[in-house]
Amino acid sequence: LLDQMLDYTGESEAEFAKMMQEFFSALEKIQSRTDLFLNFRITAYILLYMQFIQLMLYFSFHPRMGVLTATINKASSALAHFFALFCMLFMTLAFMAHWMLGTHIEEFQSFSVTLASQARMLFGEFIYASSAIEINGAMLIMYWLYAFTFMLVVFFTLLNFFLAIIVDSFAAVKKDEQDNLTEHDFL
Repeated sequence: LLDQMLDYTGESEAEFAKMMQEFFSALEKIQSRTDLFLNFRITAYILLYMQFIQLMLYFSFHPRMGVLTATINKASSALAHFFALFCMLFMTLAFMAHWMLGTHIEEFQSFSVTLASQARMLFGEFIYASSAIEINGAMLIMYWLYAFTFMLVVFFTLLNFFLAIIVDSFAAVKKDEQDNLTEHDFL
């Protein structure tokens, strides 16, 4: 079809219109097949994710293999409160960064971009925004005040609280497991 278009000599307008109609019809079929394939992949991903959750739940039937699900169950209340606190602080810091620094630093130009930038900061991708080199004076002080606050509150404090919640729950689960007399090791 593409060769036919490239070799077209311009004989008649009707022939050109027919050729273009065939081309766009084929292009539409390709697009519909691509969309269908994408929908299949999304459906398969959802099914695999459900199988992953099901596998984790199956592990909970054995005392030693169920440590993961038991730890999550034991920590669920504390984790819910932690995530509420985390979201409030994360959003507040994002609003502050966007409001104060958004006109000067590209990584904070909109609220959604600021959230994405903070997520990258949370995972340790960067602390020094690339466009922060262009600011000076009071705005530079405001940037470093924000960056220091973010690192201190979110990165060091809240992430360590998260780990403490998980470790405490794990310790409680391990203690419960040791107190369980009906468990037998099969290995």
